[in-house]
Amino acid sequence: MIYLVIIVVIIFISFFIYWYVKFKHVLPVYQRIEHLEKIYVRFEEFVYSVLSVSTNFHKDDYINLLNMVFIKLNSVFPDTSIYVFENNDGQWSYIGGVNNAESQINFSKVEPIISSIKNEIIFIEDGDILDGKIRKFAIIPLGILKRKIYAIMLCEGDEKEILIHYSKFLLSFMRFARNYYESFDAVSVESKRLRMELDSLVKELESQGSRLIKKHKEAKIIYEGISSFDMENDNPLRNLLSLIYNSLKPYFAVYYSYEEGANILSPNIFLPGDIDLSRYSAGLNEHDWLVVKSFVNKNPLYVYNEDEIKDPILKENDIKTAVLFPIYSSKTKFGVLLIGMKDRRNFTKDDMFIMELISKEISVTVNIFELYNKVSKDAVNLANLNKIKDDFLATVNHEIKTPLTTIKGFVSVLLSGEVGSLNDQQSAFLTMVDQATNRLINIVTNLLDISKLNSETGLEMEKTDMVELAESAITAMKIKTYSKGITVKFEKEADKIYVMADRHWIVQVINNLMDNAIKYSPNGSEIKIKIYDRGSVAVFSVEDKGYGIDEADKKYVFEKFYRAKDTMLNVEGSGLGLSIARTIVEKHNGKIWFESEKGKGSKFYFALPKIKENI
Repeated sequence: MIYLVIIVVIIFISFFIYWYVKFKHVLPVYQRIEHLEKIYVRFEEFVYSVLSVSTNFHKDDYINLLNMVFIKLNSVFPDTSIYVFENNDGQWSYIGGVNNAESQINFSKVEPIISSIKNEIIFIEDGDILDGKIRKFAIIPLGILKRKIYAIMLCEGDEKEILIHYSKFLLSFMRFARNYYESFDAVSVESKRLRMELDSLVKELESQGSRLIKKHKEAKIIYEGISSFDMENDNPLRNLLSLIYNSLKPYFAVYYSYEEGANILSPNIFLPGDIDLSRYSAGLNEHDWLVVKSFVNKNPLYVYNEDEIKDPILKENDIKTAVLFPIYSSKTKFGVLLIGMKDRRNFTKDDMFIMELISKEISVTVNIFELYNKVSKDAVNLANLNKIKDDFLATVNHEIKTPLTTIKGFVSVLLSGEVGSLNDQQSAFLTMVDQATNRLINIVTNLLDISKLNSETGLEMEKTDMVELAESAITAMKIKTYSKGITVKFEKEADKIYVMADRHWIVQVINNLMDNAIKYSPNGSEIKIKIYDRGSVAVFSVEDKGYGIDEADKKYVFEKFYRAKDTMLNVEGSGLGLSIARTIVEKHNGKIWFESEKGKGSKFYFALPKIKENI
């Protein structure tokens, strides 16, 4: 019975403690959380409301914007009072507010506080600035541009959170408005400045309008004349002189060209009409002649003094004004452009500009023709040399390959034992001869292939199955792979992958890549061959586990006769196989490349444009 009483007492005490803790501590916390949630919801509504209407205000309506914000605030918290003051040249004035009376505020207590702050909010827990009543309030600096404006926000209750959150929002929002208005003013000032500059520029352009139109016409004439030239034109220099003659209307325009062998300047173009130009050639020893002075000194001349004119072509045609421009490149002097007038004309800057421009174009044209003639001669010489080379290689192929084939045949007969047995030394020597013969035949064949690829002989293109070519090459290489115990692993992404190619040459590319992989692979290793279908291209790859390629050697791999130093003594070869492969692939509009790491082997690829199976 006693135990039962004790249990009942314990239960009663526990129940009492539970409800005491709940009402004393837990319930106030829940009430506090619920209250803060309501504050947050009202604050969110207030923020959205302010932002939604603030776009209707301009910087000139800044005070109205403040009033709108405070009215919105008062609608959420009716007990909140706001006072707004402005400091104008040290004089304070009340400019507005909400839910307040100006007479209620004791401004003498507020002014020292306001004067001490710059750009931050001040919170005061216990202040008696309003009729001697102790209130919580915040002072918020809301200045814009050069105006000093402050808001004093007071709360009637104990809601410090209201004071803190809304004060911070007001400060942030009005700072944004201030920055926006200041930026707007700066943009307006810059816009006015740019408009003034634009107006000034338009006036300048208008004042230069006639000159620009004239220059445009002149440039159009020059452009049309220059753009009509080509290498097939019999005499493009005459067209250039025509540009000057048609635009400036001189008495004549002459081009003197320098004949290096005769050491004279010869006039070979004369506008407007044909005359006996041979009478007016100028030797470089005629130092008084203007055409010689301009050419030798590489200086333009502008002469309108008859006493300075010594050239027969000028004196006999009664020329009063002459303009001369030397025609030359950076290293070579070509001739002189001579313009003659029968009157004492003062050429304008625009006239001189046209003549100078056309003289430079003549220099370019003459230089191009000089180079063209040189290149044409070089091309003929190279074609002749190439033909001689092809004939030589064809002769070499016949004259060397034929006896080599004979030598190889007899060596093979001797090694077979058909004409008698050989001792070990004789057999070893003949084997070395047989191997050397094979190398010579391969070198001669490769040289002939290079000659064919470099010639203008076209490829015999046909629809070709890359998978079939790879399988045939693997079969042909079985003897070589078997002799070194090498395993060939072949993978294909499709049974048939077609390209447009010359079968003979693509087979040689595959053979060259496979032969290299076999030569550089160690005995008993594996070679991987794969055909990829990559949509628009077919890719062939050969991977070995050989020596790999040193970084220093990679840039030379496809060069003719190049072989890495560390493999020259260990592996036979001529250094032509990869060069031939690259040439063949590029002639098929394909690409060849490789990946290699020293000591870990190499992987060579080539890709050719693919065609559809139904072609």
